[in-house]
Amino acid sequence: MIFFLSLLLILFLLLLIYPVSYCRFKELKEELPDPPTLYSYSFVIHIHTQFSMDSLGKVEDIKRAMEENQIDYALITDHDNDKVKDFLEKNMLCGIEKKLRGRGSLLYFKDFKVVAHPFLKNPWKFNRKEGFFLELIDLKDLIYINYKKILIFLPFLLIFFLFFRGKFYEIFKKFLDVRAFTKRFLESGFKTKTLGGHDHHVKFYYLDAKGKKFLFPSYSTSFKIMRNFLLTQRPEFNLKEGKVVIAFNSKTPIVWEREGKITFCSPFAKNLFLLRTKEGEEAFLGTNLTFKVKRPFVLEVYTYSFRLKNLFFNKRVNYVFAEG
Repeated sequence: MIFFLSLLLILFLLLLIYPVSYCRFKELKEELPDPPTLYSYSFVIHIHTQFSMDSLGKVEDIKRAMEENQIDYALITDHDNDKVKDFLEKNMLCGIEKKLRGRGSLLYFKDFKVVAHPFLKNPWKFNRKEGFFLELIDLKDLIYINYKKILIFLPFLLIFFLFFRGKFYEIFKKFLDVRAFTKRFLESGFKTKTLGGHDHHVKFYYLDAKGKKFLFPSYSTSFKIMRNFLLTQRPEFNLKEGKVVIAFNSKTPIVWEREGKITFCSPFAKNLFLLRTKEGEEAFLGTNLTFKVKRPFVLEVYTYSFRLKNLFFNKRVNYVFAEG
């Protein structure tokens, strides 16, 4: 009996560390077109501070988390006010989150607006055409829809968090299945660019006499799990220009559009590209993918440890790139 239980525990841990999935794919020819000159900016958006009634975080905590995770810009959106603007650093932008009477939520910035929680918390019931950005993936919502898997493995995740912090983040990301959001995006009719938001609220804040802090959830943890990359041909941070990629790692991809085709180059050696459109989906294996633009589309880019023919071991999402 003890042997049987030990065997089940070992299998349980293996599934935690090395999940297995099946996928049919096409091999890609490793031919890379000449890329244009691109500038890359990492950024996080939909961040709350102490000026939101339901958050305790401070600007100095966001700054520290940005430095720890090499984030270039933070876009802060407190509820119904912009009081934080007087405390921001140069690489922080101030916006406001407003709920529109049960018909959706908007993040207001000076030059653009972002539809927040479009599918779960406050489904968007207004215009779905051009003119907005869409928060395709909200990190808090993403964790919520995957909570059952997370709860099952929670004891093991806590062990990794306490004793193997470096490995924890990579293992945790394996539980974040983005397909529920990407599928809804293709069905939604949104004709917009997309990005990933955090909706980060600090719920517990401890500061001792020596200045040591403990935040839960911490900004740094959130930024380690997900960020965005803006790839643009202009040397300035402007979301209206270029391509925005949602990333679940700190490595920058290269993405550009030319003559009706988009090229996506991954910095990882092992990539499984899953291209979804309304007509269906295709999977490709390689380091870069060039495809004809037919909006709306979603490109999910996964990496893996090894594969046996069509079986992929330890597959996890690295990037999501979508436009409507």
